[in-house]
Amino acid sequence: MTLALRELSHLLLNYRRTWRGSVVSTIAVPVVYLLAMAYGMDPLLDGHWAPSAGSGGYLEFVGPGLLAATAMQVGVIEATYPVYGGATWHRHYYAVANTPLRPADIFHGQLLFIAVRLLISSGAFLLALTAFGAGRSPWAPAILPVAVLVGLAFAAPVAAYTVTLRKDAPIGLLTRFVVLPMFLFSGTFYPVDQLPAPLEALVEASPLHMGVELCRDLGQGVPAWGSALPRVGCLLTLVLVGALVGRRTFRQRLHH
Repeated sequence: MTLALRELSHLLLNYRRTWRGSVVSTIAVPVVYLLAMAYGMDPLLDGHWAPSAGSGGYLEFVGPGLLAATAMQVGVIEATYPVYGGATWHRHYYAVANTPLRPADIFHGQLLFIAVRLLISSGAFLLALTAFGAGRSPWAPAILPVAVLVGLAFAAPVAAYTVTLRKDAPIGLLTRFVVLPMFLFSGTFYPVDQLPAPLEALVEASPLHMGVELCRDLGQGVPAWGSALPRVGCLLTLVLVGALVGRRTFRQRLHH
């Protein structure tokens, strides 16, 4: 882990020069979403929105879900082109692999950096959510570690896959046919019980839906522990499996 921290230190040093480019995608865009929901959809649905008892208005419903969806997007973004670039374009990983750092250390350092990115972006989003009045539950601070967990549940397996690519075309396919459908159909913007039964069952098994429900329950102050623990367990399993597979795929790629 000490060697992984060296890779993390390098990535953070580089991020000091490039952080401005990520502000719009990870902070400004979600805040614009919240503005639209707070001053557009929420007043429009006033008196007509009651998906569950004690859920409040539409902003209280959609805000925590949007935070989880944004964490997924940040995790996937940071686990695709930066990883692909390190292995294929600028080949930074090969240079580091010729130091005492092992491929596993490089992978772990990349995951730690993604966790830092998730912490920053999710923390800023949670502050904005609170400012709009949708994150005042006593359980709201717990949304932050859940959002980081959601992002890593996607980032770990995606990074493990991305490092194996020789062309970047599959990254675009992943975004169009996996990330975007999850964003639209995982209950971020509406209750999933409005979907047809077969599609509802499929959505409820998706990791993003699990994260959305966890964040939403915490944001509304009504955590359902009976369903929360299995969801956390599933997300942790994705992180662990992705980490194990990633150790192998990074070693195979960087030893060639």
